[in-house]
Amino acid sequence: MDGKLTVDVRSRYELEQGISLLSKGGKFSFGLCFPENYVLGMANLGFQTILNQVFELPEWRVERFFLDTGNRSLETGTPLSSFLAIGFSLPYELAILNVISMLREANIPLFYWQRSEIHPWVIFGGPSITLNPEVYAPFADILTIGEGESLIGQVLQALEKDQDRGQTKEMLSGLAGVYLPESITPQYQGRKLLSFAGKGVSLPVTRQKVNLGDFPGRTVLYSPISYFRETALLEISRGCSFRCRFCAGGAIYHPFRYRPLDQIKTMVSQMDSWSSKVGLVGSDILGHPEIKAILSFLLKRGKKVTFSSLSLRRLLQDDDLLPLVVAGGAETLTLAPETGSDHCRAILGKSSSKLEWIELVRWALRKGVSKIKLYLMLGLPWREVEEDLTFLSELVEKTGGKGKITVSYSFFVPKPHTLFEQVRTPSFKEWKKEKARLEKEAEKIGITLTGESARLAWLQLIVARGDRCLGEKLATLEENRPWSLSKWRIIMEELERDFEEWPRQPEWEETLPWDTVDFDDGWRKKDFNSSGMVVNGEKFNSRKLGAGQE
Repeated sequence: MDGKLTVDVRSRYELEQGISLLSKGGKFSFGLCFPENYVLGMANLGFQTILNQVFELPEWRVERFFLDTGNRSLETGTPLSSFLAIGFSLPYELAILNVISMLREANIPLFYWQRSEIHPWVIFGGPSITLNPEVYAPFADILTIGEGESLIGQVLQALEKDQDRGQTKEMLSGLAGVYLPESITPQYQGRKLLSFAGKGVSLPVTRQKVNLGDFPGRTVLYSPISYFRETALLEISRGCSFRCRFCAGGAIYHPFRYRPLDQIKTMVSQMDSWSSKVGLVGSDILGHPEIKAILSFLLKRGKKVTFSSLSLRRLLQDDDLLPLVVAGGAETLTLAPETGSDHCRAILGKSSSKLEWIELVRWALRKGVSKIKLYLMLGLPWREVEEDLTFLSELVEKTGGKGKITVSYSFFVPKPHTLFEQVRTPSFKEWKKEKARLEKEAEKIGITLTGESARLAWLQLIVARGDRCLGEKLATLEENRPWSLSKWRIIMEELERDFEEWPRQPEWEETLPWDTVDFDDGWRKKDFNSSGMVVNGEKFNSRKLGAGQE
């Protein structure tokens, strides 16, 4: 875009309801950026939450930027480069490519060492940053680790001081959860990462978590044309009481917490006039101890209720839950078996059997659910895609679900701070072969299939397992073709890393790039070690046992 706000963008703005960002001035300015299009950004509850936190700071005014709205703010048309500080929320790894694009368009230097007093402070936060800040470190002055509700206010208050950048960074170095790339230096011996040196900072940086009752978790600026159309979002819990061993969300947001019922009722009332539809957000929604009271309250107010995800185990444990879900107008039941193999599912930390999944789907269709959406993972090293096809075929046949079941697939990308962080994955060629096989057979089985690109998932794998050296190389990608595999091959070659083999299992040895963050994950390792997990006759070793290593 040329930096000017289009009529289309303005029309979106005029449809919004909720907090009025223009109603509040402030001595200091903050540009909140979402590195995706407007419809996705406004449907992101993390973005909404930080927007509200900055709005409530007495000395700050906040304006918004999205990938498709140019380098001038949605509120006043102010250039991004004119703000004292700008913040980016990175919900997934490849969002960094859009961040680079937005910085370039605004003529803001890409690297932190290129910026001076005349440039905005560049702040990164979000799930990807918490998992592995090092790969993004070259582009940010400040990264926030963990949940940002309390962190963002502390960081911005430090920027209010009348002092130079060096003095401000010294002040920030004392804040828990703040990651300063300039003060953390990775030490290499050749290609081997040895350690990290911290200058004036304590390592590792501790992941921050908050008391949910202290902060609202809802849509504060409602847009009827966001991705979840005409839906006001409400976070009722955070984290998950289940311990799926592949789940990054379970690691980032541990421990499982839930909002008090009174707070939830208040938040619903605050959004009452905007929409008749409420979207409940959380990894373990049905795990809220007062979920029946929450659903009953919403139904009495005439709300239609949607769910970000549902747990098979919760639905099977309590026969009263599914009727409440259906009564809320849920037309589609979203579930995540992950794989058709019971053995593989057990390795992932999901104990439910194929028979239980079939029974639940049959029951849901009988209770009036019109559509079933299932999430599957391709590229799992402990099963064959044929087992997924057999599972889907039996599911359709035994539930009468032909034409009623949709499968959305993604690829298994082992994430930092999960038990599978060093698992060896199948090859890129094997990924593409699995995808082609699943797509070929889906129509015969009678299911609708959607899924992600194997190419983009492979690039995601590279970034997820990357380090600061890789991060710097991302700036060399062509602006209009950042997804070009040929350019990524060149980057990997320059780093002396094989494009096909390195992502499967990087040669990190003792020190990992994400060791700079303390996740307090002893609970997860203890759970795993006590499980005595055996794979192919051996006790599971996340590094030594994976695809092609049995």
